[in-house]
Amino acid sequence: MKLRLPKRTKRTREWRWTTDRRKAEKTQRKTQHTPKPATTRSDNRTPHSGIARLTDALPRTPIPAPLNTPARRHTLTAITHIAALELRTTARTRLTWTITATWTALIYGFLLLALATTGTNAPTLLHSITATTTLITTLILAPILGVTPLARTRATGLLDMFRLTGFTPRTISWGTTLATTTQYTLLLLIATPALAIGTLLGNANPLDLAGTLLTLAVTGWTLTCLGSATATLIAHRALASFTAITLTGALILTPVLLFSALLPLTNEATNAHVATSTPLHTTNGHHPEQFITCTVTNATRHRNRPDHIWWLLLPQPFITLADAAPRIPHTFAFEPLTALRTAIRTTRTTPPTPPTIDECPLPSRPTEHTKNTPPTPTEKIRATITEQRRTTAQQAEKLTPHWPISLAIWALIGATTTAYTTRRLKTPGPAAYGEHTIHHAPTNT
Repeated sequence: MKLRLPKRTKRTREWRWTTDRRKAEKTQRKTQHTPKPATTRSDNRTPHSGIARLTDALPRTPIPAPLNTPARRHTLTAITHIAALELRTTARTRLTWTITATWTALIYGFLLLALATTGTNAPTLLHSITATTTLITTLILAPILGVTPLARTRATGLLDMFRLTGFTPRTISWGTTLATTTQYTLLLLIATPALAIGTLLGNANPLDLAGTLLTLAVTGWTLTCLGSATATLIAHRALASFTAITLTGALILTPVLLFSALLPLTNEATNAHVATSTPLHTTNGHHPEQFITCTVTNATRHRNRPDHIWWLLLPQPFITLADAAPRIPHTFAFEPLTALRTAIRTTRTTPPTPPTIDECPLPSRPTEHTKNTPPTPTEKIRATITEQRRTTAQQAEKLTPHWPISLAIWALIGATTTAYTTRRLKTPGPAAYGEHTIHHAPTNT
């Protein structure tokens, strides 16, 4: 009897291929759930059996290669590796392009609005408007830039993958900071042409623009570091962003509130030359009338000494920007940054001693009446006050700029928040919604 072999049909081949695939998947599942003996490692960690589940849950981004030698874990190569990974991931997100579009629209929108509305005063006001707009946008968007990378790596489980591949908390923190700083630097490069246009139209020294750019760069870097620290403290991205913006507002308002609260404590009593009014009674027929004349006397008056506590305003970013901004040539138009800079420098100067105070309500005589007659005591007092104000303004212009000290304070805040981020990354924080957790496999004892 002739033996008939089954035909190799297409259905048979598909059935055999499906059977082999199912057997391979079953064998793989058994292998994954089989406990493996613990191995001795320098960092007291054991292999994890849930690595396949974690890898499946991660987004399709390049996984960093492990650094085998402990000496390489703190090198610049590891930091740039994490920064490049964060930048590639960030470039694919919609939030990044939304922030970039918002940044560009606000800065150049206000630039065009200033050109259209200020008219002849545009050269004076343009740099002040663009610089202030850039700083306000930085104070809002820079904390969000700092929150986003760490919040995303925690939510997707990539932070645990960094730990498994041998990256230390310091490397992760510095790499994330480098990525956020690079993002903000690109945004600042977008705003640089708008700032340069305002400087050139205002006939200011182009080299003075470096002070404005440096102030914006240090402020943005500090706020991104603050956002990263907030992301390690609060797992939810939206709540962490709100907290970072709230802390930024506290950094802005706290110096002003402290200065206002402590200013009354600097009040002192001093002897002053005071022009006061004195009633003079005369009789004009049957109707007595009361006239007022002004006399100069020495009297005790109280005054505040803001020059004793002006340093409380050093961390205020708008005051720092005003002190570092280019000097626009004097015009009759009001320029906000120049006015703020003059007010702060006047606060720093020591008031004259003894002070001269004008409390006389009578107006001064017209100039044509004072040419051939000696000035009255009140007019002498007012001339003295005018001269003292001129002297104070000259002393204020000769003061050393304080914006380098302010930037040093902001850099110290950024370094402190980066150190806090590194400390928080040493221990895993509370899991965010949807965060993937690695389950340790049991070890053999």
